[in-house]
Amino acid sequence: STQSTWGRESLPSYCVSTTFEVTSSCALCIMRVAAALILVLGLCSWSALAQNACPNVGFWGENCDKPCPLGHNCVVDDECDKTTGHCLFVEGIPLCQDGFWGQDCDAQCSPAHHCNIAGCNETTGGCKTPESSMPLCHDGFWGEECDKQCLPDQHCSLAQQCDSLTGHCLVVRDLPVCAISLEASWWGEDCNKRCPAHCEVLGCDFTTGSCVPDPQGSLCKIGFWGQDCSSVCAVGHCLLSGCHSTTGHCIKGTPLNPNLPLCQGGFWGENCDKSCPSHPHCLMDTCDEKTGECIPTVVLSW
Repeated sequence: STQSTWGRESLPSYCVSTTFEVTSSCALCIMRVAAALILVLGLCSWSALAQNACPNVGFWGENCDKPCPLGHNCVVDDECDKTTGHCLFVEGIPLCQDGFWGQDCDAQCSPAHHCNIAGCNETTGGCKTPESSMPLCHDGFWGEECDKQCLPDQHCSLAQQCDSLTGHCLVVRDLPVCAISLEASWWGEDCNKRCPAHCEVLGCDFTTGSCVPDPQGSLCKIGFWGQDCSSVCAVGHCLLSGCHSTTGHCIKGTPLNPNLPLCQGGFWGENCDKSCPSHPHCLMDTCDEKTGECIPTVVLSW
């Protein structure tokens, strides 16, 4: 046996390693560490604790003459920090036993938390941050302590899930934020605002609530126009049904036949609501769609 590096007791020489495999002999090195820690971490030396603890077990202070507080739930249960008297922090191992937090591990983790990882953060008492992509809270809850419920009127695309930090609907790459269906679609941070009813494309812009154009540029269903497609087309005698989704005027032509007339015969104006003048020299009462004047190419000669 050899003396430990800072005078605790006689220990086997191999016990100076902090990574030595736990054996019945090496357990002597860590007999003051909680039993669960011995089995899990295999810490086989007090040398890692030397700079933070007094050589005389159970004391702290400049002269190491102040007794460590008793009854705390520290992992290293009979030691304390030689400067502060709080639980002894050792890099790589938990400060507190499961279910407790704080400098002295005397605060109990709240049973009302809905964290995905058991226990709580040793510093804040909030939920422990997962190392993987696992969310902080159980479905339906958010906040640092996962004690706040997601809003009941949220219509997120991921049902019953809101962002663990903000409480708003969860933003997931390549997925719509809000629920979209034939019955109703939603928008807004909390997806609690209903999309307009007459959009050509199912759903609407998540941020503004405006209708989204289809690949051909059509914004609204036939008969409606405006950014939210709530205005009813009020046009007269357009050749094509409906109206322009942005201006509300008659639609000129189609992608396949852009040269179609704007109005039915005998009418003119943006909304085709003005009658061509009855004039004996205008063929079939047709006139210029923009000015209402007779079309020169069809003036009859007497």
